[in-house]
Amino acid sequence: MYINIGEFVEKHGTVLFVEANESQSYKEAMASPEKEKWLSAYQKEYDAQIKNKTWELVPLPPGRAALNCKIIGKIKPAYEGVEETYKERLVVIGSRQRFGLDYEETFSPVPHSESVKVVLSECAARDMDVMQFYISTAFLYADLDKEVYIKQPEGFTVPGKEHLVCLLKKSVNWLKQAPRLWYERFDKTLGRMGFQPSRADRCVYVKRTKEEISYILVHVDDAWTSSTRKQTLVDVRNSIGEEYLFKIVPPTRYIGINITM
Repeated sequence: MYINIGEFVEKHGTVLFVEANESQSYKEAMASPEKEKWLSAYQKEYDAQIKNKTWELVPLPPGRAALNCKIIGKIKPAYEGVEETYKERLVVIGSRQRFGLDYEETFSPVPHSESVKVVLSECAARDMDVMQFYISTAFLYADLDKEVYIKQPEGFTVPGKEHLVCLLKKSVNWLKQAPRLWYERFDKTLGRMGFQPSRADRCVYVKRTKEEISYILVHVDDAWTSSTRKQTLVDVRNSIGEEYLFKIVPPTRYIGINITM
């Protein structure tokens, strides 16, 4: 069956796409034929939270509520040079957060499509060296600006401490302020590396010297780096590695744009 999406949206006003290769709960994952793959991904995500000291177990203070959380999974399809991967992430049901108590500011920028096209075009015109990478569990690196309590993740409740809740020390996915806190953290990192955000687009970082012109495009935890000076890419890679776990990926696709080098 063929559906013209344009006509559907024009008639109904909106359309929601749901991916079938997602696990929306621990129970779903454990009932799946791919149980072992999901379980391995679950454990990896939980271990990352513990290693990062994302929370500490405490009694819930009077008058406070613990937010629900869950670990959801997604299969990232294979593409050129990258194998199919099972990924899990801890998310908090942020819809129950209360303004002024659990969060305040939430805005976080993403790059304009025009900015992405301009930078990619200049990369091609100048024959720049390029590197693409993403930060693993990016939101976990940002410190929280409010006291937030969540329940222990399903499937990973600590024996003998079932009555305790998690006092978050770091940001996690789906918290209303999580994207903003991560952006502010990464912005400072890039600033220390000599990159400054463009006045036209805060997600386009530029470094200009007599010897080079370099760009870093940032879309949440995905980054595209290009430079007329090859050593700059090495410097960026080393500096990022000092602060974060990250993975280099082939620069053949960025935020939905296929790229031919």
